[in-house]
Amino acid sequence: MGETKILFASDLHSSNTFFLKCLSTAKNFNVDLLLISGDLTGKAIVPIVKLDSGMYVTNFMGQDYKIGEAELPPLEKDVRKCGYYYRIMSRQEYEEFKKHPEKIDELFDKVTREAIENWVRKIEEVLPKEMRVS
Repeated sequence: MGETKILFASDLHSSNTFFLKCLSTAKNFNVDLLLISGDLTGKAIVPIVKLDSGMYVTNFMGQDYKIGEAELPPLEKDVRKCGYYYRIMSRQEYEEFKKHPEKIDELFDKVTREAIENWVRKIEEVLPKEMRVS
């Protein structure tokens, strides 16, 4: 009976960086099974509020940001790298979440689902069809 190579990863906490490293490692080492388990979801949602002036404001990792459109992609990447989700929203949407914190749970479910769906698409793009992923 042949040898089975398994790569086991856990505690991704929605970190795109860690997830992509897992895919790369699985592919490079030609494993038979990539097993991703436990603590897949992110830690929190970072609201990025679009102001009427076209600027964006947020607080991430204790630092206040006021940035333009061109600075959004690097910030979004940093947020996802750290295992957080972000959501760009209007000031009105932000105030609505503050008034109704129970809606944050619904948003968290939505962004978690979106992130996992993106990961599944990425798995299908990157890994060979014969590699099992659980």
